[in-house]
Amino acid sequence: QLTFKQYYPWAVFPGSAGTEPDGNLKAKGDGFGFGGNLGITWQVADHQRLALTVRTPIKVNYDGDFTIDNITPTASGFGVTPRSDFDTSIKFPTIIAAGYGIELSDKVRIEVAGEWLQFSNFKSLEIGAGKNAVLLPSSTIPENWKDTFTVGIGGDWKFAKDWTLRFGYQFYESPVPDQTMSPTIPDANQNVFTIGLAYRHGRHAFEAGYGLDFYDERKISNNLNPAFNGTYNMTVHLFSAAYRLDF
Repeated sequence: QLTFKQYYPWAVFPGSAGTEPDGNLKAKGDGFGFGGNLGITWQVADHQRLALTVRTPIKVNYDGDFTIDNITPTASGFGVTPRSDFDTSIKFPTIIAAGYGIELSDKVRIEVAGEWLQFSNFKSLEIGAGKNAVLLPSSTIPENWKDTFTVGIGGDWKFAKDWTLRFGYQFYESPVPDQTMSPTIPDANQNVFTIGLAYRHGRHAFEAGYGLDFYDERKISNNLNPAFNGTYNMTVHLFSAAYRLDF
């Protein structure tokens, strides 16, 4: 499922007085894609393993609705309606990954891993807005993403009976160039620190985790859309909880 949300300033619309409240654009659609995964694991030595995986690219065609509110009389005269059809397609990247894990003892495990992602196949985003296409400067939004990589390290420590502490660090290189960076898909290089706690007793297991995702500050001055130039700062907090029952 894919959802885009953005304010629309009617002041930029031909003939608008510029005093109307902004419109709220929302494009929402869903679709399906199919691909394949291949993996192989090699036990290099006792308590050591090397794993390689490949995921094929996946193309998803999305269909749904394009909605907008606060439509001005001027925009309505141009045929703008509260709802129209929405469609687009996205090709998700080929991913090649490798990981190496080692058991340092019967209580401590460590793994390092990395991925290469072929984001360069995301060259443009087609936005089909039906009757409301008049609101868009173009039905094709250039993206020109670049190939990128991630690297990380993680581990766990069985510090007591039934209890395990997990930890990790991951670096994500952003595939989005300054020229096409957009608040619709904000992105930057990321440093992610995670910690988790697991409890397992008999057939029951509980896990909880927390991640702190620091995005690098981005200062954009050469964007294709001058309205998107500026300084971007983002921090994301990630929380997870899980319960498992073995039958």
